[in-house]
Formats: sequence, C-alpha cells, structure tokens
Amino acid sequence: MNLDKLSKHAIKKLLEAHTRVTLWNGSFKRAKVVAEMYKYMVEVAVEVSHPLLEWASGKRDDVGVTLWKSYNGYPVPLPKELNSLVENLREAATMTDEEAVRLDKEMREALHHLADEMGLR
Repeated sequence: MNLDKLSKHAIKKLLEAHTRVTLWNGSFKRAKVVAEMYKYMVEVAVEVSHPLLEWASGKRDDVGVTLWKSYNGYPVPLPKELNSLVENLREAATMTDEEAVRLDKEMREALHHLADEMGLR
C-alpha cells in the first residue's frame, strides 16, 4: 500500500462502487463512494453547497480522496482516472433550487423557534 497514490485495483473498485448521497447539517450534500480492500479502504467524497444555503455552512465545493487503515485517514492525491467519477459525484451532490428553498425555510423556522424558546425574540 502506497500513501502517495492509489493502486489500479483500488481505482477499479472505486469506479464500480455505489454512490451514497447524504444531507449534512441540513445545508449541503455529500456524495461518496467507498472501495473496501483487505486491511484498508478508500473513500472519494465530494461536498457541494447551494448558493442559497451558504449562510448556514459556507461555500462547499470540496473533493477528497482518503485512504483509511486502522481508523486512520490519509489524504491521497486525486488520480486523473477518477475525474469522471468526481464529476458524477458532484452532479449527485448538487441540490435543486426547490430543495434548497425548502431546506432554507425549514432551517430559518427552526432558528426562529429556538430563539422564541430561549426568549430572545
């Protein structure tokens, strides 16, 4: 295992892996693929925020490749073979305008409710 680059086997498994998309902090999406090998795993993750929700979590447009071994994560440079995968992940993590408006409204309502409970309004 080399921490400077991924093996061809790891790249192949990443390209074949299922994409998982999750909503984080109610304000940005994270799409990732994980390839598990013997004694380690590799994760490629993309975080994307919608401009309407940047007030909640800042501007997010991050790409990370992490090699995990024994609960320790090591950043690895993005191989050029994974550029198409990163574009697919970015597309999967991009929020629609309708979804962003709905989440923005829900977060603002939750903050107003919290301020009311704390007697700040």
